[in-house]
Amino acid sequence: SLGEPELEFIFERCNRVREALAKDHRIKARRRFLLLPAEDGKTAETDDKQLAANNSQIAADKLRRFDKYDIAVVRYDAKPDYSGLVEVLNEWIPAPAPEVYSYEFGDPPYEKP
Repeated sequence: SLGEPELEFIFERCNRVREALAKDHRIKARRRFLLLPAEDGKTAETDDKQLAANNSQIAADKLRRFDKYDIAVVRYDAKPDYSGLVEVLNEWIPAPAPEVYSYEFGDPPYEKP
């Protein structure tokens, strides 16, 4: 989970490396993102609105700790088989359309140079 102490150690270490690269070599680090499924706003314990609001605030506070590491938390629609995540990634990183070749039976495989 995101609360694991080891994960915090890794983020801290990565942040120090990024700062050193920027200082010593003038290398500007790229933005980093943490992709999480969207929360539905309900809690497992109760449907009480006040408790749900408190739990949402606690969750937001936990995620705010990533600000110090320059990590943006991005929520995606939680759909079956992570398809919401795939949609976000496809939107951010549009892949070129695949090239399709047709072959006659018996032709050797063809690779474009």
